[in-house]
Amino acid sequence: MPRGVLICVAGPPGAGKTLLRRAAERLGIRCLTMGDYVRREAARRYGRAGPEEVRRAMFELRREMGMDAVAKLLAGDLEGAGGAVLVDGVRCPEEVEYFRGLGFRVVVVWVHASPAERLRRLVARARIDDPRGVLELVERERAEASLGMWRLLELADYCFVNEGVGEEEALSLAEGLLRNVLSEASRDE
Repeated sequence: MPRGVLICVAGPPGAGKTLLRRAAERLGIRCLTMGDYVRREAARRYGRAGPEEVRRAMFELRREMGMDAVAKLLAGDLEGAGGAVLVDGVRCPEEVEYFRGLGFRVVVVWVHASPAERLRRLVARARIDDPRGVLELVERERAEASLGMWRLLELADYCFVNEGVGEEEALSLAEGLLRNVLSEASRDE
């Protein structure tokens, strides 16, 4: 019997993975963000977590520990997890397989938005490692694609289109999707 359900949220930068995390938090679902582990590792290794350091850490971790490196870093925070946990920012199928190997029922949710909308969101968000223009977005997407991010679309159990509605409506739709995920997962047990 599975330990619980892991909702693995994937999608390109700026698609709205954070919106799914916010919806999960509103539903009382515990959330972990994979990028936080990479940023922490970049800061530990290089003294800061700017775009270059984060990108470098992302590849070095995988070279050193395998494609599922970030999942391995996060795994300690899953100890004792039952019920549901949302993992924001899964980047490759190997991470999904690693989580399955831990005994969780894994559900993959792909978040989609157009490139223009994603760039608008990333520029507005202005996190230190966010692209500030089209070329930086293309570069970041190439880097993440080289990890196998787009292969996750093939594994997706659900696709959430995050465009064309206001933020509150999007949050409401995301909550509905997550309720459906949990309902189906409980029926499968």
